[in-house]
Amino acid sequence: MSQSLRIALIDWNTSVRSARRAILDATENLTVVFESDGSKDQLNQLPDLLVDVIVIDQQLDSKTGVEAFLALRQSYEELSEVPKAVLTTVYDIATLRVQALGAGMHDVVSIDSGPDGLINAIRSAASAEPVIDLAELAKLLTESPPVSKNNFELSQAVIALPVRKKGLIEKLAQEWPKIQAGSKPKLSLEQFQPLALSLGFLSASEFVIKLKQNGVLDAK
Repeated sequence: MSQSLRIALIDWNTSVRSARRAILDATENLTVVFESDGSKDQLNQLPDLLVDVIVIDQQLDSKTGVEAFLALRQSYEELSEVPKAVLTTVYDIATLRVQALGAGMHDVVSIDSGPDGLINAIRSAASAEPVIDLAELAKLLTESPPVSKNNFELSQAVIALPVRKKGLIEKLAQEWPKIQAGSKPKLSLEQFQPLALSLGFLSASEFVIKLKQNGVLDAK
């Protein structure tokens, strides 16, 4: 029997949280090892626990799920220790998905997808399987553009990259308008994963979104 996936469940609504826990605990190879209403004191306990996937709702009491995850990831000493995260929501997924992926979360699940949708998202997160490809990400960023945000540290990090790695970003910038227009990408998100991790990002999706926000992919 394979080892159970250890789940952290974060939702301010006690009844919703209890219902989700009952469903997940009754599912083969899933075990809820931590639950919280999203309060800072409770979330501070997470880095000391063994957790594979965090399930966090977007609507918390004092902040959004995305904001809570951004704060939480900073509390881990090593990037590799940050658990994969799935965001649940009743809101528009397209707009929120850009925010979630840009925060380094694995994906967003609508409550309309039901228990199966959540369970599938958890398993996908644990396997680290990409949930989106470069063409889909470009389309998403065209339909729901992220807020432009100059990141001096990212700009300097890109400038300092070896020629080969910098060339990969330059190729993406050259291809980006064509990809947005519907052309099949010659590159893949997987090619950017090692570079993304080396620069302190949780995923290639987060890295590409940050490049877009920083104007690196804008047509010159």
